[in-house]
Amino acid sequence: MRAATFLGELIDAGHLHGGTARDQQGVIRAAAPRGMTVQGRLFLEHLKREEREASLWARAKKWGIPVITYAAGVLTPILSDFLRAVLPHAH
Repeated sequence: MRAATFLGELIDAGHLHGGTARDQQGVIRAAAPRGMTVQGRLFLEHLKREEREASLWARAKKWGIPVITYAAGVLTPILSDFLRAVLPHAH
């Protein structure tokens, strides 16, 4: 029943080709999908892209790399000055 409702909703939304059977109250009781539409393929690609962008690795790349680059830029002169002070003959 749940699968029929899900498939019927995808058919009604234009993501799948096929037909649905409804009862007197309009509830989907059966669905017969025949294949995915172009709109369905585009929707699927959109969902996959959102999933990739929401992944931990994608967020790490988006925010982690700029933060690491900024931190390296700030820490390089500090570390250089520290090493000069600790190692007096390293000029």
